[in-house]
Amino acid sequence: MSLPVLVALAGTATVFVATYLFLPNAADVPVLSAGDAPRLILLGLGAGWSLLGTVQALRLGRGGFKKVMLSLVCLATLALAGASAWWVVDYSYRLPKAIEVKALDAVKPFSGTDQNGATVSDASMKGKAYAMVFTRGFW
Repeated sequence: MSLPVLVALAGTATVFVATYLFLPNAADVPVLSAGDAPRLILLGLGAGWSLLGTVQALRLGRGGFKKVMLSLVCLATLALAGASAWWVVDYSYRLPKAIEVKALDAVKPFSGTDQNGATVSDASMKGKAYAMVFTRGFW
């Protein structure tokens, strides 16, 4: 197997790993789990490597069937990278409308999970002072 083919396949594997890291139950990787930006960069690098390796293999390689198969793998890789990036950048950031809350108004009924995984609701916090912070991603 030639070097360009290995680069193309390494790029494909990198795109699969980056896409996996966007899943909710993915493993926590110290550098790559710090928000969406590092994983999007990894996704772009993988797509670039796949494209670069495929173009070089088409230029330098022999065998029509191998070239067609590598081209199909590259197209599938680019489609997966594009779909993953679209989902992260567009679809996952669609937030619900903001709810206006005025100072000293009664809190509307709510329930959710705190940072420790425990369920918290308005009934469990009744009579206690608390502050609610809603975030997506990292600080």
